[in-house]
Amino acid sequence: MELRQHDRDYLAVLEELGGEATTTEIRKRTEMDGRQVNYRHEKLAKNGIVNIELDNSLTADGAAGMQVAELTDKGWELIQRGEAVNGDVEETTEERLDELEETIDGAIPWMNEMVARVRRIEAFLEERGADLDGYADVEDFH
Repeated sequence: MELRQHDRDYLAVLEELGGEATTTEIRKRTEMDGRQVNYRHEKLAKNGIVNIELDNSLTADGAAGMQVAELTDKGWELIQRGEAVNGDVEETTEERLDELEETIDGAIPWMNEMVARVRRIEAFLEERGADLDGYADVEDFH
């Protein structure tokens, strides 16, 4: 089974809370809505990664019970092997490398333009016979 970002977020909450969390706790700690959390309940329970139980003690009298997800041994094994988080780290690393590549690709033409400008300024000053050493402020740039 392939774990997607929301699956990993869901499992990270369970790990953070000691292996057990309500739908509300998962929603509050992730960017998922109730429908997305319920989908993960079903998907991960079907694959033996979590058990879902209804806990009526968590609600006021007469109210519907809260769903509680609990990591199974298989779920804990996924987390311990790093399978529940490695994809996120890899995606984040890949995304960051892509951003850095774009930044560098954008910086190279800019740097080339700056070098060309400096050379034009130096050539201009040489043509004019400017003696920059006579200016105190200019010495700070040497």
